[in-house]
Amino acid sequence: MDALYQAAPDVHVVPANLTLPGVGVLPVNAYLLMAEEPVLIDTGIGLDGDDFIAAVSSIVDPERLGWVWLTHDDADHTGSIQRIMELAPNAKLVTHGFSALRMGTWWPVPMERVHAIRFGDQIHVGDRALRAVAPPLYDSPTSIGVFDQSTVRRSASTPSVPSSPSRPRTPRRCRLRPLPAACSAGPARPTRPIRQ
Repeated sequence: MDALYQAAPDVHVVPANLTLPGVGVLPVNAYLLMAEEPVLIDTGIGLDGDDFIAAVSSIVDPERLGWVWLTHDDADHTGSIQRIMELAPNAKLVTHGFSALRMGTWWPVPMERVHAIRFGDQIHVGDRALRAVAPPLYDSPTSIGVFDQSTVRRSASTPSVPSSPSRPRTPRRCRLRPLPAACSAGPARPTRPIRQ
C-alpha cells in the first residue's frame, strides 16, 4: 500500500496498486469522504487488509462511517468489505443490487444494510448529496461512480485516479471505441465519432 494523501480538504485517498507483469502498474484507490456522515468509497485489495484497516482508522474511527460505497464488486475494490462492515455497524452498503447478490456468494452480506443504487440515484450523507453516475470507462457491468458536487470530484472505479505529486495525472484524451452491446451496462447508447 502507498502513503495516504488528500485530494481535497475533505477527500482522503487510500492508494494501492497492482503490478501487471509486462504491462505496468494498475492503481487501485479507495477514498474516504469526510462528510457529516463519512463515506468510504471502495475497500481496497484483500492482501492489504490489515494495512487498509489501519489506514482508514488513522483518518476516522470505522464506527463513525455512515456509508460504504462500492463502485463495483471486483476483488480489487472489495478486499476489506467484510471487515469494514463488521467494524462499521451502522454503515449502509451502497452498491449495485446485482453486486450485493454476487458478493453474497462469498461472504454473508447483511442485506438489511444494503442500499441498492442505479445511475441517477442520490444518497444524502448529512451535509451533501452524492449522485450515482455512469463512469466514462469501467471494467464491470455493475460499475457505478460517485459524484460529489460539493467537492466537484469524481470517483468512478479503476480508471479514475486523482493526481498527486508522486502520481501523474491520467491523460484527458483517450481513444475510446464503442463496446459491443453485449458488453455494455444498461441499454445501448448512441456513440459519437472518435476524434483523432
